[in-house]
Amino acid sequence: MVWKKRDIIINKSNYIVKNTPMEIAKNRLANLNEKGFAKDFYTEISHITREYIDRTLFLFDDNSFSEWTDLLYKADLVKYAKQAIEVSEMESDRYKAIDFIDNFSARSR
Repeated sequence: MVWKKRDIIINKSNYIVKNTPMEIAKNRLANLNEKGFAKDFYTEISHITREYIDRTLFLFDDNSFSEWTDLLYKADLVKYAKQAIEVSEMESDRYKAIDFIDNFSARSR
């Protein structure tokens, strides 16, 4: 018997977006596990904040941009240079990401 591959076509227009970019980001940040691998944690925190920026339109002030790039730089050090990091610092960085999203959400309204 020969099996054929079936193509499944998904019509994206049938999906309804129920959450705002801020809600999506904050939900993902709330579910981060700082007790797991640091590399996975910082990969997620980078992805969440970058995705949030992609989904929203606003201007950066210098201070906010600097804080965000510092967090991404730290995430890259952990992900690619295997820099050691404490659990307490991971938790602190999660709150920094939440504050970052809160601050931009307040400005974009």
